[in-house]
Amino acid sequence: MEPIEASVLAVNAAKKLAVVLGPVALKEVKNYLLGNHGSKVKMGDYADCKIARFGDTACIVVDSNGGEVVLLDRDNVESYSFIKEKKRMVGLKYKTYFYYNIKFKNGQKSYIRISRKNQTAFLQHM
Repeated sequence: MEPIEASVLAVNAAKKLAVVLGPVALKEVKNYLLGNHGSKVKMGDYADCKIARFGDTACIVVDSNGGEVVLLDRDNVESYSFIKEKKRMVGLKYKTYFYYNIKFKNGQKSYIRISRKNQTAFLQHM
């Protein structure tokens, strides 16, 4: 039996929580994803999906072409726990990343690495 691709698993896992962005918000998220911000889902549901920010809301981008995202707000996240803070060398400077375990209201779990700016957007809606 062939292993299922991570992107297929992420799309299937997101069916209950994902929302589809309108064209303006989708363009904003796609522009944000052009740069490497380092925020992503490391393990669990939505593994290897990037975490983006549009406006003041952080979200997991499940399908950037289709505009499917899971908003990281109190409507979707049941609980979260801080794991660690880690500095990584990116280019010529250090960036700080924060690691969290997240449990969604539908029972799914993810382990994420999130940048300071995305962390602020995430915690603002909790």
